[in-house]
Amino acid sequence: MEWYRDVNRLFTGMIFFYYFLIKRRILMKKLLIILSFLLLVSCGSKQETKMNKLEQIKDKGEIVVSVSPDYAPMEFIDKDNNVVGSDIELSKYIAEKLGVELKLETMDFSAALTAVDFDKADIGVSGFGWTKDREENYDLSITYNVEQGSESTCNAILIREEDKDTLKTLDDFAGKKVAAQANSIQEEIASKQTKATIEKVSTIDQGILELTSKKVDGLTLSCVVAEGYAKSVDGLYISEAPLETDTTKIGNVVVIKKGDTELLDEINAIISEVNEKKLYEKWYDEAIGKAKEAGIDLGE
Repeated sequence: MEWYRDVNRLFTGMIFFYYFLIKRRILMKKLLIILSFLLLVSCGSKQETKMNKLEQIKDKGEIVVSVSPDYAPMEFIDKDNNVVGSDIELSKYIAEKLGVELKLETMDFSAALTAVDFDKADIGVSGFGWTKDREENYDLSITYNVEQGSESTCNAILIREEDKDTLKTLDDFAGKKVAAQANSIQEEIASKQTKATIEKVSTIDQGILELTSKKVDGLTLSCVVAEGYAKSVDGLYISEAPLETDTTKIGNVVVIKKGDTELLDEINAIISEVNEKKLYEKWYDEAIGKAKEAGIDLGE
């Protein structure tokens, strides 16, 4: 009868083991249901609490501004190697009004735009003028600096003085090489209004070097910048060739990533205050003095 008891024990054990597996499967299913529910609730909570750009800036206590400091008096390097200019003062004012610290990220002009695209900067403040293309790709603030020689107001072609008698009209530039800062209004103007080969440069200083070393025949700049270089660099001259400028919107704009509407509204309110108090005109005049100290004669 021993064998019978052994079989009975084995059978009883199998029943309990089977029962245990069933209970365990039921328990596992319940756990999976609970975990799935918690995961859905967690995802929903994250979506509901996602902060917009303005809230993110205030939360981290810092606003990152992209700038290309080669455009005096708006943004440039002073005699003490500091980034200064009227746009820098505007950036400081924006940070102050938002109650956060200012962090400047210096880079090439074209990179100052793409930095906003890829969230490397919260806003771009670098002498940007309004263009249709920029408006399609970014949120642009209301204009400021409407009374000065901004990027969108007046433009000219800087040439070597020795060529002033042969490069008087736009037709004279046919077949020539004209430099322009990449992604600038000047690049667009030179491409549309001359039959020259356009040479893109990262910085204005690079364009000046290529012009003085005779690698290009001209450099398209805003009038105020062209005048400064014509006065401060021997052998440079502003061509008489007339360039037409789209004056749909006069002045400069702050560039913001498309869709950051809360930040755009806040920036617009701050710029409206700046315009009303004529603060930018004050910063601009002060920056001209600093530019002269740095050896940049803007002819003001």
